[in-house]
Amino acid sequence: METNWIVRRYHYACHSQTPELVQLTLSDKELSSKQIGSHNLQKAIEALHRDGIVAISNAVDHAHIDKLNVCMVEEAQVLYDNPKTHRNFGSRTDNFQQEPVNDPEYLFEGIIANPWATSITECMLGPNPNVRFYSANTALKADGRQPPHIDVDFDFQRFLSDPVSTHISLIFFPPTNR
Repeated sequence: METNWIVRRYHYACHSQTPELVQLTLSDKELSSKQIGSHNLQKAIEALHRDGIVAISNAVDHAHIDKLNVCMVEEAQVLYDNPKTHRNFGSRTDNFQQEPVNDPEYLFEGIIANPWATSITECMLGPNPNVRFYSANTALKADGRQPPHIDVDFDFQRFLSDPVSTHISLIFFPPTNR
């Protein structure tokens, strides 16, 4: 199953010994109505409370992913070729921040305001959640790997009651690289 959308909760109480990744597949009815059904919503909320993460395998149109990927690959090549580009965790990782594309031609609802991820977030946090940070991270094949780390090293408790992060992958990568 190819997963392209992940919702992650940063502050949660893990009730299981080993967190597991619950992967949901939206039904044809959910896809056409752009509304998550009660059973998938319940599975998502339970997973977020228990494990802090849930994946939706078919939440984004692959044509949109492919179009955005072509644009971002071109820009990534420019960043890669520039020796002054900051690489997270050093030059051997070839991992760097890349500005998200803001050209209207590449702004897709399923990526910017995914209705199913929004419904899950509203169920967790309440109505009308706000996007506070929108970024892109590029990881190219490299000699080195990033060390295990958390993506957020910030005291969100002072500013937000319960931050939620959504991630989208523009290409498939195996579980060993997640």
